Amino acid sequence: SLLFSGETLRTFLSAFFSGWMPKRDLKHFVNRVIHKSEESKSHLRQRGLLVDQIRAWLTQASLVQMKALPKALKDSHLGSMADKLE
Repeated sequence: SLLFSGETLRTFLSAFFSGWMPKRDLKHFVNRVIHKSEESKSHLRQRGLLVDQIRAWLTQASLVQMKALPKALKDSHLGSMADKLE
């Protein structure tokens, strides 16, 4: 297991979410993990805008939040993404 500093982990996660993920999974992640309340759910349909939202969230996310992402992904029924992060 590698130990990541906050900035290294932030860079890694940004690349992870920017690369291979299908648009539907990006939207699911944004709505289930970033915007948990109904009022703030994203209605974005473009992949680039979804990735921008994830990057914006990553810039302000704490190290604890970023390290908890695999569990948050599993809890949001995005287990295959969580497995790739672990």
